[in-house]
This record gives sequence, structure tokens and C-alpha cells, in this order.
Amino acid sequence: MKKKFLTSIILALSLVGLTACVMYNGRNKDGSPKGSSQNPSSEPASSDPGSSGDDSSTPSSSEEPVPQGDVKLYLVLGPHGRIDGNPGDEVPAKFLENTFVTTVAIGSDLPKADRITTNVTGSSFSHWVNRETTETVSKAPATESVLVAVFTGGDGSNTPAPSSGIPSSGFGFLFVTAPGADPYYKVGEDQGEVDVYGTKYHQYHIQDFQLIEGQQFQLYDFGSTAGWVVPLDPYSVGANGDASKVAEYITISGGYYVVQKTFDAKDIYIKLLYEHDNLYIGKK
Repeated sequence: MKKKFLTSIILALSLVGLTACVMYNGRNKDGSPKGSSQNPSSEPASSDPGSSGDDSSTPSSSEEPVPQGDVKLYLVLGPHGRIDGNPGDEVPAKFLENTFVTTVAIGSDLPKADRITTNVTGSSFSHWVNRETTETVSKAPATESVLVAVFTGGDGSNTPAPSSGIPSSGFGFLFVTAPGADPYYKVGEDQGEVDVYGTKYHQYHIQDFQLIEGQQFQLYDFGSTAGWVVPLDPYSVGANGDASKVAEYITISGGYYVVQKTFDAKDIYIKLLYEHDNLYIGKK
């Protein structure tokens, strides 16, 4: 009797299991495949083993768009440079002289030697240098920039030829001498980045140097063979902020500093920061 009863129970359980197998046919109760999430919001896996889930036909969002439009440029021609045979203009807001201001399409070719000339015998246009990055450029950059014309050759009163023996790197002064003679130069000691009242400059230092009446010179990037001027720090030469006192010793004329009377400089600091360059000359 007990044996028949046990047999009946086992038969009943087997029928329940078989019914469940038929009802769900290897799936969860919600109809999803066994082993998959039962969350109805889950996305099914891709049937393509090579698919990463991305649409390869869609461009990557990390690709930077090519800049388009126009850009304003300040083409500094130097004291003797010309564009299409004509000198440039002064741009007091940026302390630029003999500069051609133009607006061109981004990426367009910059003027070449057929347009950029000089009245210095034997000198010719070489290339443009971006004053901010000191890199050589041949096409209009994407942002407003000051570009400096670099000339080679000539009689010594303009940018010197590479054979003149001046350094090929660093910043300092380049002096104008008599025609036919190599320019005299002075390279500053690179002191790296310095903080001056909260403003960070890249600084070059010249110590114990005599400036002689009648000398003309420029700030000079020897690596890019580019010269320029900026107003002297009004606290130079002991002037304590009096610009007229500074002018007793050094003035600016024709794109050069002009020494008005001989004096000994104790410390000279050339502080470089895009559009905020600073020149301090301390008198002994």
C-alpha cells in the first residue's frame, strides 16, 4: 500500500515538472532566454560578433572641426620692410611700427617674397614668425596674431645673414652698427618663468652692461631672427614712474630704442608674455 502511494506522488511531481518545461520552453517566466536579465528594460546583445555597439559610419565626436572664416593679422615689416613697395602703418594699441594690418581667410597663404621687400641692399624676405609662439608660419593662423617678417642678407642695418656669427637661440638685444659691419648683440641669461606681482613672465637677465649714447637696438629673438620694441618699464633708470625721466636716457624711434646718453645698467630684465612684454633697465 505504501509503495503504491509513493509511486503516485512521484508520478504527480513528474507531471508538474514536464508541464513547466512545456509552458516556458527553456525561457524565464517573462519570456526572456535563460541566463539573461529579467529586467524588461535591458537591451538585447548584438547578434553581430564584430559589432561594438557603435555606428562606424558616424564621425567621432572627438574630431576637431577645421577652423573656417576670416582672421585679423598684424604683419610687422621691420624698419626697412615694404609690402607691394609701400611701408606699413603704426599700430599704437599694440606698440607696432611699419605694420600692415589685414584680414584674410584662415589657412590662406601669407605674402611671400614677391610682395615683401626691403630697401636694404642685398637683403631679401625669408619667412614669417608668429610672435606669440616664435614658430615659422606660411599660412594664416586661426586666431588674431602678430607675425614678424624675417629678412636675410644685406649690409648689416637689417636682420643679419646667418653667416654673421650671431647666436642661433635665446633672447636679448641686437644693436644697429655702421653699414657693412656685423650687428653687435647681447644675449640674456635665461631665468625661466618668474612671477612678478602675480603675472608670470619668461625672463632673461643682463647684468652690468653699458649703454652708449647714439646706440640703436631692439629686443631680439635670436632663434627666430625677429626684432621688436615695447615701451620701457616706467620704473627703469630710476624714473619711479616718470616717463619723461625715462626719455632722458632712452627713447623709441623708427622701431628701435635710441640711447640718449651713456650710462651703466646694473640689471636689465627682459620679461616675455604675449602682448605684454616688458623691458626694465635699472641704472647703477
